[in-house]
Amino acid sequence: MYAPPKDLAERNFNILKSTTNKQYIYPNCLLIRCYIVDIDRNLIRIQPMDINDVTQTDKIMATEQNTDNIETGFPIPFTKEVLKQDILNVILVLANMFHFAFFRDLNTGSQIWELLSKRPLDYAGAIGDPDMTPEALGLSFQDVENMAISEDLLEFYDFGVHGIVDTTKPSQDDSESSGNWLSRILVDLKGSHFLEDWSGYTHLKHGESIDRCIHTLELANARMMLEGGSEGFFLGHQDKVLTIRQMALLSGMTEASIRTLSGPNRNNRLITKKDGSSTYVEIADAVAWLISKGRYITIKRTVGRGAEIFTNRKMFSADEFEEAIEFRRAYLSDEIGSESVNARLEKTGLRKVTVKSDHSPVTWQVIGSDQLLNTELMKRLGEALQLPPDTFALRAAEAVMHEKLREVEQQLKQISQPQQ
Repeated sequence: MYAPPKDLAERNFNILKSTTNKQYIYPNCLLIRCYIVDIDRNLIRIQPMDINDVTQTDKIMATEQNTDNIETGFPIPFTKEVLKQDILNVILVLANMFHFAFFRDLNTGSQIWELLSKRPLDYAGAIGDPDMTPEALGLSFQDVENMAISEDLLEFYDFGVHGIVDTTKPSQDDSESSGNWLSRILVDLKGSHFLEDWSGYTHLKHGESIDRCIHTLELANARMMLEGGSEGFFLGHQDKVLTIRQMALLSGMTEASIRTLSGPNRNNRLITKKDGSSTYVEIADAVAWLISKGRYITIKRTVGRGAEIFTNRKMFSADEFEEAIEFRRAYLSDEIGSESVNARLEKTGLRKVTVKSDHSPVTWQVIGSDQLLNTELMKRLGEALQLPPDTFALRAAEAVMHEKLREVEQQLKQISQPQQ
């Protein structure tokens, strides 16, 4: 998502170095003394040492486990599993809106459902029924995990809560990024008249789910600005300072507590500045204060989907398969260098095909169905990408066949519909 520039990493390294031997609270409530090891690839690395007595001072409760089992002094606001359910709730309410906006006939619900799941929908009118929860529809997070809203929110969660940066993903530090549009969609949805009325017909607490999704976006944006972001993404461009609300998000405290802790008579107070009626915090002051409170999170580079052995899962379209290939290529480029990867791909004989949109002058390059069905070519490509070649070739064919099957089903559906 975003890696801090070298000068930011060095500056934060110097701040941390000046606080060496101070004590930090980690989620397991053990008192740990830390020292700085080095700066690796522009990232600050800290080596915890000397686990001492359990302390109750400024105790931080953390509940996250699985992929989020990373030691920091930052209190986990909610778990990733909770966020996944929230994302599912939000996607369903958006589908509910689409049902009313695009309704033509009884097949509309089924057509919208095809965007959510590959499984058939038993009752076409279910998408417009407020009593139909994700569970009642048989809709799981696995059905929607590859949607942009799901991938972006989980990426923002990892970055905001744990400081994890996926180096294979494009930067979101852009007021026109997908994060910007997603933040606007969710903020608009939260205040919409549709949601206000729709929520009265269902027991689902859509407002709470949307609030946690927005919290995830705001926290990630605040951390991005803390680490040297140029403009951020949440609801557009931001100046290179932090607000009281953003300090509350980054520290896991309330805004009232932040204002109290910035009081002139407080020890180790948060230094704030005024611009008219607005109060803000300089980035360097924010970093120093968060470190002193044990709430600063160091940035950690990682690789995401590119590291996945994606031949272990089903492929439902050529686009999905080619996207997985691109993630894998980016991952290997980061691991062994882009020149080495490009040389491997060149030897396979693969040639991208240029295609043009039927509705605009936009063009792009794809592998194409013909090459995806070329077994020997796909085996060579799988080997170049360090994936099981035989399975890779079969998954490529599977992706094309699933796509062709859907085209046939769509044609059959059109034929079976009564003529108007």
